[in-house]
Amino acid sequence: MAELIWRGRRALRTLAAACLALALTAAGEPAKAPPRGAEVTSAAHLRAMVATTVDGLVTHAAVADPGARTIVVRRDRPGQVEVHDALNDVVVAQAGAAVLLAGGHAEGLRQTEAGEWRGGTIAGGERRALGPGDVAWIPAGVPHQLIVARGGSFTYVVVKTANAP
Repeated sequence: MAELIWRGRRALRTLAAACLALALTAAGEPAKAPPRGAEVTSAAHLRAMVATTVDGLVTHAAVADPGARTIVVRRDRPGQVEVHDALNDVVVAQAGAAVLLAGGHAEGLRQTEAGEWRGGTIAGGERRALGPGDVAWIPAGVPHQLIVARGGSFTYVVVKTANAP
């Protein structure tokens, strides 16, 4: 059983790295000098980064990534509706459960920073269950919300990549 868990974790890390590399290539990023080494954040360290939530949420940078934002998040309650004008989200579920409500039309959003919209509701979106090991890709411009059941929690790594023009 431990061997299967190790393989699953390794597969998730490999998938996240592949998604990032593909997104950067698709975004037309110029070639950079190869890194001198890999940066690895252990599963135990990721869990420690999000051990305590404040008002049901905690986020922490997972790696020092110059080409994308890679963060670990834990929610103990539903998140807000979000729309990113220029960023895709790749969500890799780590622990717990949530429902991803995505698509449809967002109503009542407010701009929180350039290209970022939050709040309001989603009309006509599709609901998909997410659990450990699941990966979701949410393209830029698609309204989305992670819904966590009362008393539950959901921990995930999200890689925010530039949308290809």
